[in-house]
Amino acid sequence: MAHIILVRHGETEANRLGIYQGKITDHFLNLTGNRQAEAVAKTLKDFQIEKIYSSTSMRAIETAENINDYHNYHDKEIIPSDDLLEIDHGLFDGKTLEQVKAKYPKILETWWNHPEKVKFPKGETLKGAHRRVTQFINDVITGITREIRSGNDHGDVLIVSHGGAITLMLMSILEIPLRNFRKFPRISNTGVTLIKVTEKGPSIIAVNNTCHWNCRTNNLRQLIKPKKSEQ
Repeated sequence: MAHIILVRHGETEANRLGIYQGKITDHFLNLTGNRQAEAVAKTLKDFQIEKIYSSTSMRAIETAENINDYHNYHDKEIIPSDDLLEIDHGLFDGKTLEQVKAKYPKILETWWNHPEKVKFPKGETLKGAHRRVTQFINDVITGITREIRSGNDHGDVLIVSHGGAITLMLMSILEIPLRNFRKFPRISNTGVTLIKVTEKGPSIIAVNNTCHWNCRTNNLRQLIKPKKSEQ
C-alpha cells in the first residue's frame, strides 16, 4: 500500500485579492502562503515520501520546496511537470472577477453554467486540461500499482499542484462528468487530498484536509493508520 498526497500551493497575493491566476500569471507565496506551506510540511511527517512532483509554477515549486526542506529530503529532487499546471485561463489571467464580467460576460457565463463547453480566450478548454492531468495521475497510479503487484515496496508520492488541476484529477478517478465541475468541493490553499493505492487500484480517503491550518490536531495520522484487514 502507498499514498498519493495531492497538495494545492500556498496562498499568493493574487489568491488574496481574487485575481485569476492560471498558467500564465504566476506569483510567489505571500506571508500567509509560506506559513501554510510550513504547516502542511509538518502535518506530512508520518508519510514516507519517495517522490515529489510539482507544477512548474513558482507558487507550487515554493510549496514543494518548503515540504522538501522541512523533511530534509536532500537526496530527493523535486520533479517539475507542465502537466500539473493550473487550467490555462488565457486572457482571464491577471484580472479580477469584476474585470472578467465586464470584458467577457458570455464566456464567464459558460464557465459558470456549462464548464465542459468553455474555451478560455487564448487559453485552453476544460477538456484539454482534464486530458493532461488525467494522463499524469493515471501514470503515477499505474506505476505504484505495478510495483505493489510485483511484491515491491513503494513509498508515498507527493504532488504539488493547483485547485483546478487537483479537482480534475479527482473527477477523473471518480469518473465524474466535466459538466459537474462546479459542484465539486473547492480545494483550499495547501489543502491535502489523500489517495490510497493498493494492488486493486486507487481509493480517495480525504479531500481538501486543512487541519494543519485550522485544527488543533493532525487527523491525517488516523487516515493512514492501517486497518486490521490490511495489516
